[in-house]
Amino acid sequence: MDFSVYCSRRVRVVLTAVVVVWITMLLLPLGANAADNPSNLSAGDFLKIVRRPPTQKTWAILQGTVSNKKTGAGVSSAKLRLAIRFTTEMILARVALGGDEVYFVGQAYGAVGKPASVFKEGGGDKLGTVFGVSPEDLTMSFLYWKLEKELASDSIKTIACRVFLLVSPDGKRKVKAYIATEYFFPLRVEWLKKAGKGKWEVTRTLEARSFKKKNGLYLVDSLSFSGPGWLTRVDFSDCQAGLVADGVPKGLFVPSQASPDDKRGARE
Repeated sequence: MDFSVYCSRRVRVVLTAVVVVWITMLLLPLGANAADNPSNLSAGDFLKIVRRPPTQKTWAILQGTVSNKKTGAGVSSAKLRLAIRFTTEMILARVALGGDEVYFVGQAYGAVGKPASVFKEGGGDKLGTVFGVSPEDLTMSFLYWKLEKELASDSIKTIACRVFLLVSPDGKRKVKAYIATEYFFPLRVEWLKKAGKGKWEVTRTLEARSFKKKNGLYLVDSLSFSGPGWLTRVDFSDCQAGLVADGVPKGLFVPSQASPDDKRGARE
């Protein structure tokens, strides 16, 4: 992601996530000039703010671990690295699980109702089969799915949320997204699949657990994914972020090129 920079009272996400990165993207771009009362916005206008491109180009590198616990089984864990770059046109992300399972994700801001571009490099599919996470979850690409309808408002951990039902490009999946009314950021997401005629059931749930401030930018540094009989935690212990105008680490998408003398790497 996200795979998902946000600041002050008007927070929003353009992830996707990547997100994860929700993530998850995880780096939350600044929300500019939101309405005085977001509750009064139409569903379409509210989502336009959520999806609006960032006013400043930013980057982030989130490194940590992903762990999964299934009922009756032990804990599986692996290293996870999410590198994200937000341009004025799209989100670009590199998701690396362990040493050889790598995904590249691209999400254009204007591509509402169209799938994110995902390219895989290396073997294995543990991110999905073991941990129950898709690379585009970490960039929160589901936020760009087509709006079906707005549901009744709700709250997550006392934070007021507007709730939207979004449909995947192929029409086979839906998400129920709880987006903080004041901050324009998804706090909880439920994935649904068909369970009979006119019925849908929740298969996975994503929640943002905590945030971290880095160089004036806020990052989602902990996420959880869960489903029947399993729970996955994504914890990023090493978070770096900055403005592209101040320089981008040379090893952002190619870690082997990063300078060993500078944790943020040489500037491009």
